[in-house]
Amino acid sequence: MFIANWKKNGSQSMLVGWLEGINKSLDASLQTKCILCPPVCFLSEASKIIKREKLSISLGAQNIDPSNISPFKRRYRWSNA
Repeated sequence: MFIANWKKNGSQSMLVGWLEGINKSLDASLQTKCILCPPVCFLSEASKIIKREKLSISLGAQNIDPSNISPFKRRYRWSNA
């Protein structure tokens, strides 16, 4: 399994380029082992592209502890777009 946790850097063109690259370089059986976790501002667009291009990768997001006192704890959730 490969999880691409993107954090908050990047752009919509980076998202499109990344998904096009996955589509061209990985067959569907390998795509099923991939989870893309883009910034929340790109979740909707990523879902649209994944559906439109019929990609087999999953889309994920993370919850981040808003506290800056304790260690940050991340939990990931994903589903098929």
